[in-house]
Amino acid sequence: MTFAEKLDFLMTLTKTSNSALAQWSNIDPSYISRLRRGDRNPASNQSYTMAMAVYFSKNCSQDFQWNAIVEIMGATDASKSIADKESRKDLIYSWLNEEKPEKGSMVRGFLDNMAISQPLKVSSVILSGEEAFSPVLENASITFGNQGMREAARIFLEKVVQSGKKHTLLLFSDQDTSWITEEPGFMKEWARLITKAIMTGNRIRIIHTVSRNIDEMMTAIRAWVPLYMTGAIEPFYYPKIRDGLFKRTLYVAPGTAAVSSAAMGSELSDTTLFIVTDPVSVAGFEREFTRYLSMCKPLMKIYRKSDTIEFTSALLDFEGSGSNVRVEGPPSIYTLPLDTVEKVISRMGTLPKDDIMDFMRSRTERFERNIIANEYLHQIILPDIDAARNGTAEIALSDYFCASPIYYTVAELTGHIRNIIRYLKDFRNYHVRIIENSENKGYILYAKEERGVLVSKTSPPSVTFIMKESNLTAAFWDYLDRKAYPGWTTEASRAETIALLEKYVKSLNQE
Repeated sequence: MTFAEKLDFLMTLTKTSNSALAQWSNIDPSYISRLRRGDRNPASNQSYTMAMAVYFSKNCSQDFQWNAIVEIMGATDASKSIADKESRKDLIYSWLNEEKPEKGSMVRGFLDNMAISQPLKVSSVILSGEEAFSPVLENASITFGNQGMREAARIFLEKVVQSGKKHTLLLFSDQDTSWITEEPGFMKEWARLITKAIMTGNRIRIIHTVSRNIDEMMTAIRAWVPLYMTGAIEPFYYPKIRDGLFKRTLYVAPGTAAVSSAAMGSELSDTTLFIVTDPVSVAGFEREFTRYLSMCKPLMKIYRKSDTIEFTSALLDFEGSGSNVRVEGPPSIYTLPLDTVEKVISRMGTLPKDDIMDFMRSRTERFERNIIANEYLHQIILPDIDAARNGTAEIALSDYFCASPIYYTVAELTGHIRNIIRYLKDFRNYHVRIIENSENKGYILYAKEERGVLVSKTSPPSVTFIMKESNLTAAFWDYLDRKAYPGWTTEASRAETIALLEKYVKSLNQE
């Protein structure tokens, strides 16, 4: 785990706000926020990390809290019996300082996880007979507190699965998440139940709370990548600021069941939860959710390789907004020359030529219009030369346009690289830096400043996330912008990159 992930875990477990920890540690609350997001790293031997360790040792007053810390540390069972705060403080301090990750580690973790994830299979998520249970529920039931939240979640999802219906589940909660984290093992159980609901034919329409810190949002998205890849989740967010005094949870399976609760602030211990199954009550909660959803915006759009029409439209829309750009990944379809596209279409023989050419002409026009007015920096990973010669170097995102990926010929890859060289020579705002495969595990990250971010998994099956929410956009932009050191934009760097690309083309075409 990174420092940011550890700090966020401890703060969530102890229900600690940024301001409370900042006051104890004698630093600014905004700095706590940046540490928690991974935008800042604690320097060696900083006194505030010890102050944090003291704080968390004092505020782990319940046995379950210390047991959860020991479990996530990977410490021995004997550590669970440690009662004195001094020893606990030392263990927490050592754990916090085990690793000083790079800035943007939460973003990097998401990217790496997406690159290796595969869509879920039903066989991997069905609960065993020992884990499943059959809730007995008539018209309504009432539960209380964190334990009640867990009970309500179990009942709700099991009722969904047992109903035999295929729902669009409606989920919203801005209440404290300690009900998930405080009981060891429940987070995995919750994930299994959600997954089981999806893999038995249900969809999810969820409203996220973007007022949560970016780490919490990124961690949730990262953990749910395999679920998002199913195409069964539609995430939204409410774009305006809420006062946060009253917190709400609302889960609805239309026609089957609903869970509803409200609490003041982050206190869940005496929260009352209502679980209902009678049609009139469920319909009423569905109407409430629908009214709230009408005031929300999509948090992200998710495109699989079967979504060709929607994906091409989204790409043109994304490219149409003028903005500075940061990109990391293989040669982009935005720089693929039109004559090379025609050669690929002719070679494949089965592709819809007119549709693809219309799209690529529009893409070229919008791309070139943007780089006339805005800065475009691309960290590019060149295809392996042996792979290109063997016909196994894939054209990025090509499986969106046909049933399977398309691979370069040597001539087609040569044409693509020479077009990149042309852009470098003709457009002063276009910059390229060649990076190694080891710096990217199989994704394209395309961020437009204050506009949005596109993240694509490049290994089959392709999946693309397009996000325009400001906090997520800023997180990905900052991640790439930190890599874009000023030396990129110099004429010396441009000349060096052109020379490297010309050398690559020469090597590619050698007998």
